[in-house]
Amino acid sequence: MKLLIKSVLVLFLFISFSNSEEANNTTSKQFEDWQLVCKEVEKKERCEVSQLITIEENKLQFKIMYQILKDEKTKKKFDAFTIITPLGVNLTEKAAILFPDTEEQINLSFMKCEVFGCILTLNNFDQNSKEVFDFLKKKLLSSEQFTLGFGVFNEKPVLISSSLKGFKNSVKQLREKAKKI
Repeated sequence: MKLLIKSVLVLFLFISFSNSEEANNTTSKQFEDWQLVCKEVEKKERCEVSQLITIEENKLQFKIMYQILKDEKTKKKFDAFTIITPLGVNLTEKAAILFPDTEEQINLSFMKCEVFGCILTLNNFDQNSKEVFDFLKKKLLSSEQFTLGFGVFNEKPVLISSSLKGFKNSVKQLREKAKKI
């Protein structure tokens, strides 16, 4: 599990915090409300599908990512869905992902917090979470939107709606790129 967290963090840091010199190695393609971002890292192309959601009234930003990674030990590829929240969320409460066409919700525990925010992730590498991940993936690919719910030390959780327009096509392109890793 530590390897997975490290893999997600390294890829996030390489793609999200590139300086202007490294920005020349970054390409992105917009798919409606989602984008495919690729960056050359150690002579290999690393890509992610992402969306950045900003809550205007308080300028909080949430980054949602879908990645295809490779486990260095087994060389097996796996999919990962990650949310980076701003600092200040209630870590004792699980975050929730809700879809409008079902009453089921997916609860995610926080994995770790860094200076840039707190990380929630779900993947199909870990057999314990594979069934939940497969449900999440199916809903992400077939729904129009989803809602994230976070505790922030208030009476009511913060609910953030996110569009899934373009997600399916961006993941399709990500799969093509992942054939090379």
